[in-house]
Amino acid sequence: MSRPLSSRESAPVFPAEDHFIRLVRQRVRATISGELRGDPRLHRKALVLAAWFLASYACALAAPNAVLFLAATLSWSLAACAVAFGVFHDANHGGFSLSPRVNLVVSRACCLALGVGRHFWCFKHLVLHHHGPNVSRWDDDVEARGWLRLSPHQPGHRRFRGQHFYFLPLYALNSTEWIFIKDFAQWATGRINEHRTIPSMAAGERLEFFACKLGYVLLFVIPPFVLQPPLLALGGFLLFHVVQSLILTLVFQVGHLNDKVAFAEAGTTADLTHSAHQLQTTSNFATDSRWTTWFTGGLNLQIEHHLFPAASHTHLSAIRLIVKEAAAETGLPYITHGSLSGAVASHARHLKALQASP
Repeated sequence: MSRPLSSRESAPVFPAEDHFIRLVRQRVRATISGELRGDPRLHRKALVLAAWFLASYACALAAPNAVLFLAATLSWSLAACAVAFGVFHDANHGGFSLSPRVNLVVSRACCLALGVGRHFWCFKHLVLHHHGPNVSRWDDDVEARGWLRLSPHQPGHRRFRGQHFYFLPLYALNSTEWIFIKDFAQWATGRINEHRTIPSMAAGERLEFFACKLGYVLLFVIPPFVLQPPLLALGGFLLFHVVQSLILTLVFQVGHLNDKVAFAEAGTTADLTHSAHQLQTTSNFATDSRWTTWFTGGLNLQIEHHLFPAASHTHLSAIRLIVKEAAAETGLPYITHGSLSGAVASHARHLKALQASP
């Protein structure tokens, strides 16, 4: 096993900014007045999502029969996904509010509602993924702890044979493993994966981590088992997490892991600017679907999000046409899938291509 590396070791290095990103920023400033962060539309949306989440959960607890309980649980799971996409994600990027304190409070509230560890997710996503997407041994999103081969720069093995058939069952376990196993394993080992160590948690961060975990169990795991028949509550638990796992994992994975984007090894990115690397390793999907953009918190506009990570996601649709036009003018790729199903199919083709030889 290789020695784990800190976030400062082997970090991808990129040259200075290029004409493309300067052109895009100039046009965005001319098109969108005011701050890109803290959009009031996002605040109103957050209230709607919070109401959806809490109302669905309350209906599940009070449901008089199994059908209504499972229907409310399904709604609750979808609402949890929307909160993760459209509130938690923006707050951690500093885009929910102009105030860092407000972003932190909102992020902590989401951790309590979703059961996830903010410290580990922020390191994985903000530090590793956004700096060097699809860079092997740097971006944790291409690491699957030996269950899948996600990058051509990872060694092949017979166990990856047929991975394009069994990836969905694995993805269906993601949130359960993330909330109840992975977060605690990362806390205990101090490692995000076999290549990367995690910055030490401060005392306040440790208190937040365990308080949110305990609060999540007390508020959102135990009550259904108290107020509903145990077997029905267990069925609801499984339904909630399978739906949440599949939606969260697929939306985050397909934007970078598909058969249209590029992959790199650490130390091989120095001939690309950071914006060029983002365009080569990132793709959009369903850009014309207002519902998809609303539900996924603009994560179907991954290209724009990676170029403007701190912007409220409610601005990304306006930014999209600017980026697409500038990419065409400067000869850079702009990769788009017409629908989520098309992006998932591209993801499956990517996994099929990375099967180990028999």
